[in-house]
Parts: sequence; structure tokens; C-alpha cells
Amino acid sequence: MGQKPEFQYVDEHFDEFVSELRAAVRQPSIAAQNVGMVEAAEYFTGLLERYGIHARSIATDGGYPVVYGEIKGDSDRTVLFYDHYDVQPPDPLNEWVSDPFAGEVRDGKMYARGVSDNKGNACARIQAVGTLLRLRGGRLPVTVKFLIEGEEEIGSPHLEGFIRDTPTCSAPTVACGSRGTSAPMGGPACTWASRASSMSSWRRAVPSGTCTRRRRRTSRTRRGV
Repeated sequence: MGQKPEFQYVDEHFDEFVSELRAAVRQPSIAAQNVGMVEAAEYFTGLLERYGIHARSIATDGGYPVVYGEIKGDSDRTVLFYDHYDVQPPDPLNEWVSDPFAGEVRDGKMYARGVSDNKGNACARIQAVGTLLRLRGGRLPVTVKFLIEGEEEIGSPHLEGFIRDTPTCSAPTVACGSRGTSAPMGGPACTWASRASSMSSWRRAVPSGTCTRRRRRTSRTRRGV
């Protein structure tokens, strides 16, 4: 049995995917210090567009831009991916082996501020959906939306208002937010849980009963996924 075309595509474009992530982490985006925020939002807007996903950077009232992307699917079901492009300050700098905004690769791992929280996740999702679009003639079975905010590290003060004022963000069939970690025994892991801060903004901003599916407040980790 041959390799699935999706996996083959990823293998063939691996260096391209890594380069896109490196470009993302090389753009500082420190929300607490207002460093590079507009530029980072523009980068992710451009990355979405590069993969055929209609995107725009939307200003918030007194906050940093929210990057919103959408690709229409063949059904009325909607998956919304939540990520954020802002990062924590890299201090203390003397504890870094390499420049925190260089994206240096050592022993097969990239080291940079925000590479796992949360630019790596955002890039991976965009690249995954973009791969499917390229292999399936630009068609998906469901509508996919991306919401990438710039204030998660400072408490998402404008996210609830943005969702309330942006009807296209309301009431997705599924809203997904996850973070890449390692399992206790080593190797990758995928942890699923309800998010107390950012995801609760949907529960406050969207009227009760409009979401068709809601996850319980539990967490589950799958090793080796």
C-alpha cells in the first residue's frame, strides 16, 4: 500500500513548512510591550492567503488586530480553529542558548519564543488545511475558519467583544484550541480540554443554545499522537 497523498505532500514540502514557521517566530510579537504586533498579524494574514484561505487582519477597539480566515465548505458544518500570534517577553535573555527570535534548529528541534505557544500550532493548522485544499481542488467537506488573536498572553481583553461584533465567528459547530506538548514518556502528545480563558469568550459572547456541540470540562492526553 502506497503512502497517502497528504503525507507524501507533507514530506515533499517539509522544508517549506519549517521555513514558514521560522519566519513567524523571527517576527517578535510581544503583546505586553507592543512589539511587532501589526507586523505579526500581517504575516499570518499573508500565510493564510498563500494557502488559498480568504483572510484579513481586523482592528479591535483599542487592542491588537485579530487575524480572521475562512474557506467555505460543502456543508453547513463549521470548524473554527483558535490560535494566537502574541508571545511572552523572552526574559531572562541570559538563559537562552540562542537568540529567542532566531528560530535556530538544534538536534531536529526549533528553539524560539512562541514556537510551541502558539505560532507552531497556528502554522501547522494553516499548512494542514492548505495541504488539503491543494490536493482536493480547493474543496473541503466543512467550512473552516481561523481566528488568530494577538492578546492571549495579556488575558484576551478584546476577544469577547470581537466575537460579539463579528457574526461570522459566532456559533461554529466545533471550536478547537489545542497546544502541542510532550507525553511523560517522551514523544508527541495531543491534549484536548475546554479552555477557561479564551474559549470561555464564546460562551459569554454567543447566546446559550446556539452552539450545536460543547465539550465537557475534561482533559485527555493521547500519547504518541
